[in-house]
Amino acid sequence: MGQKHLISIIIIGYNTKNELHELLLSINKITNQSIEIVYVDDGSQDKSYDLFKNFKTQHMKNGKKLIKNKGRSYATQRAIDMANGAWLFFVRSNEVLFLDTLDQYMHMSKSYTALAFAGSVQYCGKEKRLEQYLNGSQHGIKKYQMGNLVNFKHLLFNNSFIHCSVFKKIKLNSALVKYGGEELDFSYRFNSLYPRQIRACPQAKVLRKNYPSLKVHCSRLFEFGHYNLRSLNPALQKEVVKLPFLLYFNLNFLITPAYILLFFLYKINFITNSFYIIKSIMLCAILRGYYKGS
Repeated sequence: MGQKHLISIIIIGYNTKNELHELLLSINKITNQSIEIVYVDDGSQDKSYDLFKNFKTQHMKNGKKLIKNKGRSYATQRAIDMANGAWLFFVRSNEVLFLDTLDQYMHMSKSYTALAFAGSVQYCGKEKRLEQYLNGSQHGIKKYQMGNLVNFKHLLFNNSFIHCSVFKKIKLNSALVKYGGEELDFSYRFNSLYPRQIRACPQAKVLRKNYPSLKVHCSRLFEFGHYNLRSLNPALQKEVVKLPFLLYFNLNFLITPAYILLFFLYKINFITNSFYIIKSIMLCAILRGYYKGS
């Protein structure tokens, strides 16, 4: 790991063959950067790995297929260990790059002294109001200017650029097998070890197509709350929930009715600006899973 001008693109896949093909095609259009594509297949059954293995590209390829599904955290660490680049670019297998995505990151890495940069995701989903929420100026990295220092919670593996030296000190938590939390766990420990080292790069964009409905997304958040939230550092748990007292009492008798009511208001478009309703629905989904695991 650490070839000076090489960018290792880290991709983890699980039954995303069609989307993976689109991502690889978008990477193939980038010809002005030295790129290594690192793909770890987390036990797919749809021949995703065969597609990667047979894909023709001018870039270097480095792939591994896991026999069994071991979770995103384990698979991501395997990919990190395989990478040879000075910078590691993390992208989801169901996203695509723009022609200038990596250019934006390389420009920032030369302009600022930082170990990590967080880019923005442009969402295209099945529900317009959820899409507006995700693409809104209040959400995620979009509310920051280029080069601003940002909260660690924005350093996610759906579009981030991290120097290889970081991974000599920090390993991903492979105990987080189910959905969610592995990125927050990593970025929290990163921020503790390297404070003020994450900068915003909202102009480095990726496109996420076919984003699921809010109901499907909330089922994933429920899984995160049920399985992984308790495994996070207690201080990080409070960051996730925002209202720490909710973690100390089982308030499911209040949270579940609130979740149902908020979802009803969302469905009937009771409030034109759905930002806080969607945010509250997502928090309720996490807490419902958390209480079920108690």
